[in-house]
Amino acid sequence: MSKKYKVSVVLMRGESGEYVVSSPTLDIATQGSTRDEALRQIKEAIEGVLEVGDEDTLHALPHAYSKDVQLGTVEVEVPSKRSVPTSR
Repeated sequence: MSKKYKVSVVLMRGESGEYVVSSPTLDIATQGSTRDEALRQIKEAIEGVLEVGDEDTLHALPHAYSKDVQLGTVEVEVPSKRSVPTSR
């Protein structure tokens, strides 16, 4: 018998056009060349994680979905004495 779960994911477009999708609650991410491919990949990854899920993963499931998912952008300033690698 199988059980269905809803899991919130974050989908972003990368600098080189690929789609990156992650499940912050389950701490997994993947990518695809199209939106549909990326979503298909994360679905497979989530299913794989849940099939072999340990106690911590299964404990996170009730919190893996939210009707109120919000995504924002923040700007941060890093002191000049410390360099941060830039994307290529």
